[in-house]
Amino acid sequence: MRWRFRVPLALVAILFSMALIVGCGGEEEEAWSWDPEEVTPTPVIVDGVPTPSGPVDPESIEVNVDLSLGDAERGAELFEEKGCVACHKTAEDGPGGEVGPLLAGIGSVADRPMLAADIANTPENIWRWVQFPQKIKPGTEMAPLGMDGQEAADLVAFLLTLK
Repeated sequence: MRWRFRVPLALVAILFSMALIVGCGGEEEEAWSWDPEEVTPTPVIVDGVPTPSGPVDPESIEVNVDLSLGDAERGAELFEEKGCVACHKTAEDGPGGEVGPLLAGIGSVADRPMLAADIANTPENIWRWVQFPQKIKPGTEMAPLGMDGQEAADLVAFLLTLK
C-alpha cells in the first residue's frame, strides 16, 4: 500500500526534471558567455574587509601601536618564524630567499628612501606595509603575515637595525 504513492511521485519528479532540462534549450551558451572587458574587478579582501581594486593611500591606515616599544630581538625571531627569510635576505651574502627584495639598508632612509609601492621609508610605512601589503599594493607577491600590531612593531624594530 505504501508503494502506491511513491511510484507516481517518483515519475512526477523525473518528468519535472526532464522538462527543466528541455526547457533550457539552446540558450545556455549565450546565457553563460561573458565579455572580459565588462567584468568589474573584484575587490581585495583584507581582514574580512573589501578594499578598492586600486592601492590604498598608506597614510589612511592607522598605526595602532607605539613603534618605539618594538623589540628588535623579538623582531629577528619573527623574521624567521613568520617565514620572511624564505623570500628576503638581510645582507648580500646572508641566508634567505631571493624572491623578495634585499632588505639590507632598509633601516637607513639615505640608502633606501622608498619602500615597496613607492612609499616613503618611514617606520610607520614599514609597519603599514608589513601589516597590509595587499591594501597598499593589490596583487603584490608579499603575503599578509598574520601578525598583531605589536609583533609588527617588533619586526619593524628589527628591520630598522639593517643599516
